[in-house]
Amino acid sequence: MAEHEIIKHTREIIKVVKNPGDLKHKIGDTILEIAIIVFAITLSLFVERYREHQQEQTLEHNFLTSLVGDLKGDLLQLHNDSANYARMNKSFAYLRQAYTGKKLNPDSALKAAEYLYNSVEFVPSNSRYEALKASGKLDVIENKTLQVEIVNLYQQTMAGLILSTKSFSAFKNKMSDYADYNIVFTKTGNNIQQVMERPVTYNLLNKAGFINNIIDQYHQTSVEVRKIITEIEEEEHK
Repeated sequence: MAEHEIIKHTREIIKVVKNPGDLKHKIGDTILEIAIIVFAITLSLFVERYREHQQEQTLEHNFLTSLVGDLKGDLLQLHNDSANYARMNKSFAYLRQAYTGKKLNPDSALKAAEYLYNSVEFVPSNSRYEALKASGKLDVIENKTLQVEIVNLYQQTMAGLILSTKSFSAFKNKMSDYADYNIVFTKTGNNIQQVMERPVTYNLLNKAGFINNIIDQYHQTSVEVRKIITEIEEEEHK
């Protein structure tokens, strides 16, 4: 019922109370008008809540559907980044062999040395999630288990992976500076073999533990992303 209808019935109550007449009749009319107002308010609140619930369901559907697209894009990046770190680890292992006396193949060493320069940082497609979080509407996700998993994915798992890749990227900057200052390329070749034989170079390259830890984080993130994608798709098909 519209607000002006409630006001109208309120005025009727006041009129009934003020007008002289049979007390019994006045009480009956007053109760009736009060009942109409209570019903009107209750109905109005119910309709408003129903409308809000419909809007929340639409928002939830649009968010989750779009989130699946974001996560599938993240999944591709996770795969590519992880593969890049695996190749980096393999290249470092090959270059470290020079310290133990192995003669490196010039072409292979040159190719492996490229990984002294490249930095790989995980950058998730999280703008949609951050926007919903900033609006304070994460509760539109009715499946609370799914809601917790999504929050944990972005706030803990992905945040940890971002921190690890950024930290290693900062370390890689030191490696690239070292390579720039020490590796010399001439028309007749380069001194990669000699530079790789140095103890300081070996120490810089001896980061397999850090790299393997990052690869494990990529794997764990991928597992969680796939799980959430599956749960959302199942939720949407109910």
